[in-house]
Amino acid sequence: MEVKDWVTIVALVVGPALAVGLQLWFNKRSAVRGQRLWVFQTLLAYRQDWFNAERIKALCLIDIVFHNVPTVRAKWKEYYDSLCDPQFNDGKNDAVNVWKKKQNVMIAEMARVLGYGREIGYEEIERSYSPKQYGINALWGQALQSELLRVLQNSESLGQPRNNGTTALVPPQQPRS
Repeated sequence: MEVKDWVTIVALVVGPALAVGLQLWFNKRSAVRGQRLWVFQTLLAYRQDWFNAERIKALCLIDIVFHNVPTVRAKWKEYYDSLCDPQFNDGKNDAVNVWKKKQNVMIAEMARVLGYGREIGYEEIERSYSPKQYGINALWGQALQSELLRVLQNSESLGQPRNNGTTALVPPQQPRS
C-alpha cells in the first residue's frame, strides 16, 4: 500500500471520530451556556423580587454553573457574605442598598462573562422596572399577615367555649393520662 492509501484509511477512521468528538464538545458547551444564561436571565428578571423561588434556585446554582469562572464566583461570595453578615440583622444598617449593589455587580460580571461586553453593565442592571402597585400589594400582603398573626396569637377565645355554647376551631386536645 502506498502512502496515499494509508492517508485515506486514517482519514476515514479519524474524520468521523473527530466530527463526533467536536459535536459532543459543542453540545456540552451549548448546554453550559444555556444554564449560565438561565441563571443570568432569572437573576436579572427577579432582581427586585427577593423571595422569588426561581431567583433563589438560580442563586443556589451559581457555584455549579459558573464553576470555572472565578470572577463570577468571587462576586457571588461577596454578595452571599453580605446577605449573611450579622451587622445587617438589626435593621439599622443600610442592608438593602448594600445587597442590591453587590447583587447588581455580580449580575454585571455574569453579563460580561456571557459576552455582553460593556453593553450590559452595572448601570443597565441598576435600571429596572417595578410597578408601584406591585410594591403596594406586597406591603398590603405583609400587613395582612402580621394582623392575622396578631389576632390569632392574642385571641382568648381560641379553643375556649364561646358564650353561645359553641367552640372556636382548634386542634383536638390530647386526652389527659
